Amino acid sequence: MLGKSSIGVFCLLVYSVAAIFPCSTAMPKSNQGPRLLRLSGKIVEGEITDDGSNNVKLALKLRLEIKNVGSKNALILKRDPVVVAREIIATPSDAAQGKYLYLLRTLPSIARNAEWEELQQRINKPTPPPDLICELAPNETSTLEITDWFYIGKKANIDPQSKSWDVIRQASPVSLQLTLQVWSGDIETYVDREKMSFSRKLQRRWQQVGELQLESLTSDPIPLDFAPFPVSTTKH
Repeated sequence: MLGKSSIGVFCLLVYSVAAIFPCSTAMPKSNQGPRLLRLSGKIVEGEITDDGSNNVKLALKLRLEIKNVGSKNALILKRDPVVVAREIIATPSDAAQGKYLYLLRTLPSIARNAEWEELQQRINKPTPPPDLICELAPNETSTLEITDWFYIGKKANIDPQSKSWDVIRQASPVSLQLTLQVWSGDIETYVDREKMSFSRKLQRRWQQVGELQLESLTSDPIPLDFAPFPVSTTKH
């Protein structure tokens, strides 16, 4: 069985991942402008669970690397990595063409409490506060380990274009792409989470130190081979 996530130098934010606003309404798209950060990784361990239902559960332990491939410092919010999209593709070249075998987008929980005022006070500083912001220098790499799991339908999936489990399994080895939510929309007031005015103000203020990362981050294709994964029939 896979163990709990262990986080590397990507650092942990002191407030819960459950207090993150969905990136679909608060996060800028990851393909805006040239990339300052590159996300790559490898699958350390995997497990397939088939309990006889209409879905197969795929659990993965991954070791990821975030590298600054730009010429300026990258400023990254200290927080747990939050996976908001998983995409399985037949070949790495399919990623550029928008072709995929499976696609699942998920959203973190919406904060129940009005935390934005406290968060703004803590992060609203002339320079990036080191307890909340990591600085990644050019060519510097940060490593982290995460455990992620999701279901693949035996006949149908939430995304109607996604293939069934049998089709995906038979295509193996394939590639996996993960999208991480880097910034938290809870730093904004509820009504301003679309425009992200406060977050962009911080980005402009700190530009002499580095570029504050507001965009989600999509990984390079990660090799995924189902063949060596153990198959469990335990019901959860």
